[in-house]
Amino acid sequence: MEKKEQFSIWYFLIAFLAILAIQNFLFPPHAENLAYNEFKTLLKAGKIDKSEHVVVISTAHGLKFTDFKVNYHEEKLDFPCRFANKPIELPPSVDAVREALKRALQKRREPNV
Repeated sequence: MEKKEQFSIWYFLIAFLAILAIQNFLFPPHAENLAYNEFKTLLKAGKIDKSEHVVVISTAHGLKFTDFKVNYHEEKLDFPCRFANKPIELPPSVDAVREALKRALQKRREPNV
């Protein structure tokens, strides 16, 4: 009589959990979540070197951190603002917004000379 081999989903589950445990406990991620104010405090205290790369993800809506966002887009911060969009003051009319958008799109279409 031939011996049959069986595969149990439990073997897979145990192996998967073991791999997760090894990844999380032996090789923890090198990232930290903290509030922007806490980041600024650590930066001023010299705990974060200015040569280090830091990623800031703003999940706030437009009513939070307005001073930072405005200063970023006006390029008033002490680091490069590569993705800044200069604010444009417009009168409160749909036509003014439409014309501003038209000009901005036309400017993008023009080749850089």
